[in-house]
Amino acid sequence: MKTDRRWMLLCIVGGLLLFFGGGGLGPLVQSAPFKTDKLAVLIVHDASETTSLPQWANSTTPDSVNGWTKAHGGDFRIIDQKSPTRLLDQKWQDAMAVPRKSVPWIVAANPTRGISQAIKDGAAGEAEAKAALAPLGGP
Repeated sequence: MKTDRRWMLLCIVGGLLLFFGGGGLGPLVQSAPFKTDKLAVLIVHDASETTSLPQWANSTTPDSVNGWTKAHGGDFRIIDQKSPTRLLDQKWQDAMAVPRKSVPWIVAANPTRGISQAIKDGAAGEAEAKAALAPLGGP
């Protein structure tokens, strides 16, 4: 009987952590925050603040976030938060409409799931972004 209660409690706590994000557990993959037919990664920043965009975001090397996205058949964009979006493809308009608490912010999706979270500068920030994107895996 004690084992059944412990198991039930463990399942409830685990479910709550998954549902509410788990705080310190890092980013959790969610349903796609915008509609896309393939992997799409957007970094939103504030062009008026020179430190708003992490240095690693502009890298196009194969091991960069941009390189990883393209290697997985996806599209990658960096857009200023104040840029007009009406001339962009619909997926980028939808991605820009995803609520964000700050900039820089990364929002990414494949046809079924995605992420939306703040990003940081430096190697640790890039590693965190790559780890968050890994479950999306491409088209």
